[in-house]
Amino acid sequence: MKSRANHLVLTMAIVISSYAYGQQEKPSREIITKGVVSVSQDRNGSIYVADKFGNLNRYSANGDLELTYSTPKRGAVTLLEAWPTLNILLFYQDFQSITLLDRFLTPIVAIDLNDKVGFVRLATFNYESNFWLIDDSDFSLKLWDRRLDQITVVTPFNLLLNPDKYAITFMREYQNQLFISDLKSGILIFDNLGNYLRTLPFKGVEYFNFFGNEIYFLSDDGLNYYNIYSFEKRLVAVKPTKFALDQKNGLVLIDENMIGIYSK
Repeated sequence: MKSRANHLVLTMAIVISSYAYGQQEKPSREIITKGVVSVSQDRNGSIYVADKFGNLNRYSANGDLELTYSTPKRGAVTLLEAWPTLNILLFYQDFQSITLLDRFLTPIVAIDLNDKVGFVRLATFNYESNFWLIDDSDFSLKLWDRRLDQITVVTPFNLLLNPDKYAITFMREYQNQLFISDLKSGILIFDNLGNYLRTLPFKGVEYFNFFGNEIYFLSDDGLNYYNIYSFEKRLVAVKPTKFALDQKNGLVLIDENMIGIYSK
């Protein structure tokens, strides 16, 4: 009986602390932005924000502007990834291209995908610094080997998603698994060879990220956390926003025109 009581107290404490944290009235810092379309973070806590005008800004965990990159081609970044490697990936759907930057936001290489596959909806890093591609032309997931300059994995989506009603919004590889969000079906998980594993039943997710063993994403209820191994869930109440990044020392809430940094 005592054990159950202690468990109840602990659970209540977690809920209350999460609620208080999420409902903090004012952020410790606010940064005005304009037209934010993509975000990411790296292992050092730096925050990356891309806008619809083709600019990429890197901020410190405290919100100090550190570096800016502006592409010669004015176009919105469809997917931004700064976590897995020492490089930053910018995927432009309009241009069907990937640009890799170093940690000083200096361009390393621009990769034209037009001659690799049909039409790429999304592109992101593979753990071996190759690239996962979602090809709309034949409704499939593909792995492009950069060294070999060829497609080495093809996984059709036709048995997993409705080709007439799918809406894939984001993907990211994490802990040797690839996670793909489809608004209609949930978050699909594949192994590092492109084999389908399972689908997390979270529909309507535009963007997600990871904190330890948890995947987290925004919904109408707040910021949802789901442990991908223990299947435990938790919820943090936050104000309506477009993106959320969970840092070690705080939470970053980002919408189109504002970055708010909240201290834990």
